[in-house]
Amino acid sequence: MLIPWKSLGNIILIWSGYMTIVFLHYEVGKSGILTCLLCYVYVLIVSFGITKFLEKESIVERFGFQTKNSLGLFISICLGLSVLYYFNKDINNFYSINSAILAPLIEEIFYRGYMLGTFSKNSKNEVNLWIIILTSTLFSLGHIFIMGENVLVYIILLIFGICAGVSYVNFRTILWSFIAHMVINILHIRV
Repeated sequence: MLIPWKSLGNIILIWSGYMTIVFLHYEVGKSGILTCLLCYVYVLIVSFGITKFLEKESIVERFGFQTKNSLGLFISICLGLSVLYYFNKDINNFYSINSAILAPLIEEIFYRGYMLGTFSKNSKNEVNLWIIILTSTLFSLGHIFIMGENVLVYIILLIFGICAGVSYVNFRTILWSFIAHMVINILHIRV
């Protein structure tokens, strides 16, 4: 399978819009709640809107929101909140919940469900490794305003993105990559 260039152009354009909002969030909005929510609204509207109305694909199928997976997402979110509470993280603090739960969910919807799903929707389980690496690279670079200049962090994010991409392609759900992403973020905020 060759890289679908039209899809690639659209993905890069949409990712650039996302990165512009992320830049505004970290550099102009100084990580405020309003700019954070703007990022999330953009991702949800783009991911679900394009999937449903332009690509004419079921959101449930694309993102793996079938009943058992939705229940798994709900349970894992509850467990994540419980872990934060258990380790005395202030769960009334937006930033703790954002880092541990909201950011991983939104990023998995965007990078795995939307981006990787766009490339793999016509391939019938035959996804080119280069497409997984490409979306994982965009995922890694998407953290540029958060992680600074530490190249090792980007390599780790790239490896995680590849593993999450393989998981999405094999299981057709963001559930497992979300759980892994949530656990990593909870550990990162030093539970």
